Formats: sequence, structure tokens, C-alpha cells
Amino acid sequence: LMATRNQRSERHRLQANIAWLNNHPDKNLWTNYAYRQPVLAAAQQRCQELGYGFEEIWSFEPGLTASRLSQIMKARGIAGILVPGNTELLETLGFDWSPFSVVCLGDYYAGQREWHRAGCSNRKNLERAFHALRKRGYRRIGLASGLHYVDEEPETLHDIQKFNEGKPCDSILFRHGAPTAVLAGFAFCQMMVPKRERIQPFAFWRNKEGFVQKIADWIRRSKLDAIICSEVMVLEAVRTAGLRVPEDLALAHLNLADDVTGWAGIDTKMEQQAASAVDLLNYQILHNQRDEPPFVQTIYIEGEWQDGWTAPPKK
Repeated sequence: LMATRNQRSERHRLQANIAWLNNHPDKNLWTNYAYRQPVLAAAQQRCQELGYGFEEIWSFEPGLTASRLSQIMKARGIAGILVPGNTELLETLGFDWSPFSVVCLGDYYAGQREWHRAGCSNRKNLERAFHALRKRGYRRIGLASGLHYVDEEPETLHDIQKFNEGKPCDSILFRHGAPTAVLAGFAFCQMMVPKRERIQPFAFWRNKEGFVQKIADWIRRSKLDAIICSEVMVLEAVRTAGLRVPEDLALAHLNLADDVTGWAGIDTKMEQQAASAVDLLNYQILHNQRDEPPFVQTIYIEGEWQDGWTAPPKK
């Protein structure tokens, strides 16, 4: 890089780009949703600061095969790939990762390779939210955990039911990074409180019809003081249960963003996560590290508790 930088001729200038690989069925996932836009913008800004071009590529483009995707990236001078989420689809298609440096943004997903990654410390953030609620006087604190990538197989739905009933469950649903880390943090916090204040966490498939009513039923059964969640629809479920926030029940969100403005919860510093992922990718590119690494390096950005109207100190 330094050698080419010192060349005065334009024809010797190095052209290296980083690809933001949107591996989600929704092409506009990172542009149409206000709470996701800062992540994409932060990654692009950090790439520009380091001297890289920035290309957004959608892996669900009609007719796009694994070999065609590889050709496109090589033609565009892609040196590194930033994957915000799951890489399982490309693994299934047989995509050749070997020419590229790769970093994932977010947690590990079952079924994908071991890549370097940067993200938030979900377990630590859960513990921070739990203790903040305890400090404000809340005792019976529940966790409503939304699950992604769920099929409609009866066995899968039965696993969710077993989990919510506190029965043994070995479903792949609970092996993905975010649910695993959040549930682990919640289980640890539950060990630190009296038995009468322990609550079985509630898992739900966010796209399943009637899930708001199911959350409402769980709220009524559990007699909660507060709920830790990562879904704005939990507020609707509380109201469906006939309760008020914060008069009857407090809410703390694990990923504060524009869709929950004013809520209490955790600022996960999404922009810093994106910038750290680019820095990690930059290191690999500069050291010519391609393909799957011999060991995995993970950067966790810890969040901060923010007070809000949904969880005032309890009188």
C-alpha cells in the first residue's frame, strides 16, 4: 500500500474495495429500516477513512450463482468481504471464499464457518440490563427472546413449546449466537436471585401468526415486574395483556435504536461495532490473510445502560 501510495502516476494507484454482502432475502434490509441504517453508514465511512472503496452486494439477486458472485467480486477489485449476519446460504451454494479476507458483523450462527467477527457482548449487555432493573426496584424480571430463521416444521414449533415449559430442549434454534449469549446471561442472573423471583424465559418466533397474543398470555401467567426484550412488539403484547407501561410493568430493550426512541435499555454502540469489523478486515487485507483463519478473533463491544420512560425507578 505504501509503495503504490508514493507513486505519482494515476495508473499505479492501488484500487482495493470492500464488499458489504447482504445475505438476507430482503434487499433493502440495511437501507429501509431506520435502526439499521447507521450500521451500514458507519461501515462505509470507516472504509473511506482507510482508503477503500465500498460495494454493497445482495447475494439473493435473481440468477446469481456462487461462481458468478465470485466473478463479480474479482472484477470489482474486492479484497475483503464484510458479512452482516449469517453466511449459511453461501456455504450451501458452495461459494469459494479463498480469494478474500472475511469478517462477520454480529454473532455466530450455527451451520457457518468460523470467521473473524465483531459485534456486541450480548451476554454482558443482558447482565447489565438485569442489574439496572434490580437497582431500580424491579424483582420479578422476565426475558422475551425472539428467534430468527425458524421453519414451520411441527418438531421445531414443539421445541419452542418445550423450552417455554422449562423442559429439556436440544433445538438448533438455541445454538445461534445471540439467543445463546442472551439466554446464558439471563440464566446466570437468575442464579443470583431468590427462587421466588426466578422466571422461565419465553421464546417466540416473531413471524408466526399470533405471537403477540402468546407473549401476552405468558405475561399474565408470570406476574412480572419487568421484561427484558429486543422486540418493539413486546409493548403491544403488554397492552394486549391489559397492562400499562411503566405503571404496571417495565420494559428494557437490548438494542436501543430509532424504533424504540426514549425506551430504557442498552445502547449497543452499533456504529462502533461496524467500524471495528472494518478494522479487523483491514488488518487481514494488509497481512494478506485470506480464506478461513487458523484461529478465530472476536471483538466484543460492550453496551451502556440508558434510562428511559419504560423503566423508571420503582416507587
